[in-house]
Amino acid sequence: MKRKISLTLVLILSLVLVFAGCKKGAVTPSPALTVKPATTATIQPSASPTSTAPMTSPGTTAGAITGFEEGKTVDVKTIPDVEKAVLAKYAGATIKSVTFATYMNQQAYKVMLSGATDGTTEAYVDATGKVLSTPNTSSPGPTK
Repeated sequence: MKRKISLTLVLILSLVLVFAGCKKGAVTPSPALTVKPATTATIQPSASPTSTAPMTSPGTTAGAITGFEEGKTVDVKTIPDVEKAVLAKYAGATIKSVTFATYMNQQAYKVMLSGATDGTTEAYVDATGKVLSTPNTSSPGPTK
C-alpha cells in the first residue's frame, strides 16, 4: 500500500513539474546585456617627483656596506672597526659570528656574542663601528 502511494505521488509530482515549465504562447527571451565603455575622461598618471639626493631610507647612513648580501657570513678580521667597537662595549665578550643583516632599514653587521658580562648575545653594528642595537640579552636567571 505504501509503495502504491509513493509511486502515485512521484508520478503526480513529475507531471506537475513537466507542465509547470510549459507555457502556451511565445516565450520572451531575456534582454541581452551590453557593455558600453565609460564616457568619463581618463586620468593620466602624474610625473614622478625627482630628487638630486641619493635615495636613502629613514634611519640609514650615507654609506652602504661593500659586498652586502643579506645573511652572508663575514670574517670578523676583515672589519676591524666593528670588532674593536663590539669588544670595547661588551666587556668579556667573544664574537661567535658576524653576518650581514638589515636593521631598521639600514645595512648592518649582526654580531653574535658569548660571554658578555651584561648577558648580551646579539648586537647590530654599522660599517663605521657604531653599535645600533642590542636586541637580545640572556638573563642570568632568578636570584635567591
